[in-house]
Amino acid sequence: MAPSFYEKEQSRIRELIKRPLLELTLQHLPHLQSSKSSRQDVWEIIATKLNTYAYEQSLNPSEKVDEIPILSGIFVEEIYETLMDKFTKKLPYHHYNGGITVKAPPQRDWYSERTDRLLCELCLTSGYDIELMAKMGKEKLENDLRSATVDTEPSHEEESGGAGGGATSPSTSNALQREKEKQLEKKIALLEQKLEEKNSQLEKLTNENKRLLELNHDMLEMNR
Repeated sequence: MAPSFYEKEQSRIRELIKRPLLELTLQHLPHLQSSKSSRQDVWEIIATKLNTYAYEQSLNPSEKVDEIPILSGIFVEEIYETLMDKFTKKLPYHHYNGGITVKAPPQRDWYSERTDRLLCELCLTSGYDIELMAKMGKEKLENDLRSATVDTEPSHEEESGGAGGGATSPSTSNALQREKEKQLEKKIALLEQKLEEKNSQLEKLTNENKRLLELNHDMLEMNR
């Protein structure tokens, strides 16, 4: 069965944004954010940046602004997870004595294509957030021991935080707001540009129509 228009459009969008999506994901690392709300915010930031990118590119000059698809954080996260899943499935297995089989980590020199190299780097970030948490925990312990104080109970904020939830980080919320404002500014600028082009075309048509009317009038005068 042939793919529908919707399926073709989804495939086109996925292919179009694949590389910039991976580049932005590597820059912002949304999958390593400490809370669900922060992860959602950063994915929305990436989606908004991709929307701004689409306005800037204006790939099809005849395309109407309202016809340019608006991507969401959920959509771009799903695309990223699909790309990463396909990438990791191709990784070889290592077999150890005792019947243990694990996926081999990717090596940078295995890849030459930019998208594969981006996916390799992203794959290698797995667990980096845990390393950082361990490092910060050790630093905190060192500071606590130096000041001869020991925290016996976690704070309410720590108990309610973690990877599963927590309040939205002000930094990610502010960044998301800035990106949304930037996207809106770019859309308004593009709409103004389109309006200016249409006004210019209308003016040309008006002048041409006026010229033809004058020419017709002159011909009628000559035939009298």
